[in-house]
Amino acid sequence: MGIAAGVGVMAARPGSVGLLDRRRRGPAATEPRRMDPDVLEAEDAEGRGDALRLQVELAEVREDPAGLVPAFDAVALVIPPESAARPVVAAAGEAEEAIGHADASTAGKMAFRVGGGKGYFSRRVRVVVSFRSGPSVFKDQGKLSFDYLPDKMVHRDAQTQRLFSLLRPIVEAGASSNAFLYGPVGTGKTHTAKRFCLDFRKYASESNRALDWDLVNCRQRMGDDAVLLRLLQHFDAHFPERGFSIAEKMESLRKHLEKQRLHFIVILDEVDALLKKSGADLIYSFARIAEEGTTTKGNISMILISQRPNALEYMDAAALSTFRRTNVIEFPRYDQKELEDIVHGRVALAMHPGTVDDDLVDLIADIASEFGDARYAIELLEKAGMLADEERAEEVAAEHVRGAKAQVHPIEVEERLALLDVPKKLVLLSIARKSRKKAYITMGDAEQAYALVCEEYDEKPRAHTQFWKYVKELDALGLVDTKLSGKGEVGKTTLISLPEIPARVLADNLERSLKRR
Repeated sequence: MGIAAGVGVMAARPGSVGLLDRRRRGPAATEPRRMDPDVLEAEDAEGRGDALRLQVELAEVREDPAGLVPAFDAVALVIPPESAARPVVAAAGEAEEAIGHADASTAGKMAFRVGGGKGYFSRRVRVVVSFRSGPSVFKDQGKLSFDYLPDKMVHRDAQTQRLFSLLRPIVEAGASSNAFLYGPVGTGKTHTAKRFCLDFRKYASESNRALDWDLVNCRQRMGDDAVLLRLLQHFDAHFPERGFSIAEKMESLRKHLEKQRLHFIVILDEVDALLKKSGADLIYSFARIAEEGTTTKGNISMILISQRPNALEYMDAAALSTFRRTNVIEFPRYDQKELEDIVHGRVALAMHPGTVDDDLVDLIADIASEFGDARYAIELLEKAGMLADEERAEEVAAEHVRGAKAQVHPIEVEERLALLDVPKKLVLLSIARKSRKKAYITMGDAEQAYALVCEEYDEKPRAHTQFWKYVKELDALGLVDTKLSGKGEVGKTTLISLPEIPARVLADNLERSLKRR
């Protein structure tokens, strides 16, 4: 994308100098209301007002018709020393190079190349660039970010209270306690755990109990080693990424806890990815620290999070013994009324008053209620606001919400697929295409489709063993589900299904991604 802009140099009295767009189609229309007023207050290094100021206005964003390099369309205004009393404006289309420093012999001067000659400024130019683009429907767009953590989790009081009941012994007795949170995407599991830990740390400090916490996303930090490294870097940001075994890292973590006499709550988000890749060894090691821990040595508690209610089945008996059935907390999908309350809250925080009416909140909640996904509802609100801003509308309209729905999927498809290399994308595409009319496909079905996909994209298919490994890695990432066949199948074979993303949506995204290679 190229950014078309008007650029001008103004003398101390800005009214004497105008703007000229270098595009051959004529002068650029200016909008004084969009100009940064601070540009008129610029000073030089000595504190005096600059005699010359560069003023930039973003007039429009457009596709570069040449399709080559991004460029500023700019005004060229030159004041040669021999003509200091009057401005000389270069002809439109002739100024092709940006202002740059002159050679050492002209120290303290600036040059602007025009055609084959140079014009020199008598002093260095101070540049002030304004990126203000007029009014917005957003008051604070950051309040719609996935990273924003509300002071209170709406409609999650019961889950928060249950979590407090489970982890209360940490403060009252210094004992280790664990919890397992499960529920579909967008139901507030991760944010509830984070909000709880922030508030619980304050509660613990009132009882003079040293408590801290950290969260690790196990899909982003794949494997025991990566998870441990993230936790150690919570205490020592410069802890080296290489050179220590898992056992040495575990011992280093233990020493940090003992030194600080700290009770440490470890939140393992999307824990099924860790369990599928590495098993339950790390969780068992944390449990051993908990068994040996005291208030004088430090201790560990765990909050495990997954979309799957059966994630704990990947644990062996030793690790599973630390998680009783009573430690499980369910996060159900939000209903429409709950989503309305959530969206109303974010509108109040993020949008200017009067820009989003109640009917639009109802529409967003209605769309998102199909999935019960608060994250999807908030993303629809943000995207609708962005579409309104693009049109310079004073408020968000129903058409903006419909446009947002066409662009936003309730599951972050592209973000998840960005983690994959080409060989895994080909395997996943073969599974997606074969799964369009079936709930489950066999490993043999997937391999047949894989051969056709590799031929289509001119890639050499991998052998069966490597293909199987790719499927297991996709399983660990949560992009597919695998299980052994049961009744009704001859022998034992691996069955593959798509747990979240519809097959058509997944295939379309993969095809677009593979075409961009």
